[in-house]
Amino acid sequence: MASNVPEARKILEDLLDRNYDQQEAIRQALRLMTREHTKPRRAYNYRNPVTPETVIGVKGRSKDYPDLSCDQLGTMYGIDGGRVSEIIAGKYDHLTQDI
Repeated sequence: MASNVPEARKILEDLLDRNYDQQEAIRQALRLMTREHTKPRRAYNYRNPVTPETVIGVKGRSKDYPDLSCDQLGTMYGIDGGRVSEIIAGKYDHLTQDI
């Protein structure tokens, strides 16, 4: 049987109306079945954003020095190695179309 908290709350609330002997226990159970809505945590953005200049520089440097790793290129431009990989794959080509 799958979990169904809203249905369980409905059943307990119906019981609350009829069973006066166990009202406090049911109220406690109902309080335990609610969630607080919290804002999701986001990681701090500590890297520079990808700019058209960064795209051109990374692509040029990766062609001139093919032995450099993505992490090494990223360190040179203040971006993450994963961003370098995305730049080389063409994900940010739209930034350089007008240049």
